[in-house]
Amino acid sequence: MLNPAFSAFVTHYHCRPIICQRAQPQTQTKGKVERPFQYVEGNLLCGREFQDLEDLRACARWWLKEKCDMHRLKTSRYGLESVQTQFLELGEHAEYFLRGLKESQPKNAGFHARTILHLKERYHCDDISSALAHAGRYHAYDCKALERILSARFQPRSLEAIRNERAADELRKALPKIEQRSLAEYSVLFNPTPSGDKR
Repeated sequence: MLNPAFSAFVTHYHCRPIICQRAQPQTQTKGKVERPFQYVEGNLLCGREFQDLEDLRACARWWLKEKCDMHRLKTSRYGLESVQTQFLELGEHAEYFLRGLKESQPKNAGFHARTILHLKERYHCDDISSALAHAGRYHAYDCKALERILSARFQPRSLEAIRNERAADELRKALPKIEQRSLAEYSVLFNPTPSGDKR
């Protein structure tokens, strides 16, 4: 059904609209990319000055390789491929849940997986893994269902615990790796050399 204002516009300019097929993404009637230039203008060109065309091309090559949307999926920047490995690290039940999520939410699996991964900020990974198992048992492959299970069955992490974990991560990165000495090195302390021997 066409909007009356749009019908008037089409009639005035003597053109015929092509109406997209409902629930048929594979047809050529629906545009694949909305506002394609805004992303380039806002991320590549914004705030940069170029000496000449070759400088622009070199910068564009670098941007495509290093900064541009690294997911490189069909039409969505929110695909599953970029977070799949991270999701599987949630625990032993993650793979089964992910399989069900792909089947039940084929278009939005990446969105749901990302939302579930964000729950790590509030819940322990073990709790999320248990919630994934519970959700999988009832075929509730949905991030909102998982959030409800977590809020009903598990305690969120306290702000202090989150701060402590982040501080511990920072310390691990900052401090040098500590290697344990061989116990044989300590035997010298228990068996001192006679006073006449020189080492």
